[in-house]
Amino acid sequence: MSYSPFPGLRHERFLRGEALLRVGQLEAADLWFSSFAEHSPYGRLYIAPAHLRRAQIAERLGRPAQAAEHWKRVAALWKDADPEFKALIVRGSAEVVAR
Repeated sequence: MSYSPFPGLRHERFLRGEALLRVGQLEAADLWFSSFAEHSPYGRLYIAPAHLRRAQIAERLGRPAQAAEHWKRVAALWKDADPEFKALIVRGSAEVVAR
């Protein structure tokens, strides 16, 4: 999805993706996390965390190129993040590169 047809329900959409991820429905979770469009004014708060989850999902699905793209977006969006988030980005990016 390039633009979400659901301008509202941001938190609910993210939680739905989280729930699907926890029960192992990776493809379905990825679709929900993809509903946060970069150009949409709705849900900007969720864009970086959604890319983070999509990177993790791509890794679990054995799609390192997709994972790397999402890690790049997370790194760009969180370039000025707190140290604990930067450590997460570095660790995740390094894991993708190592594969």
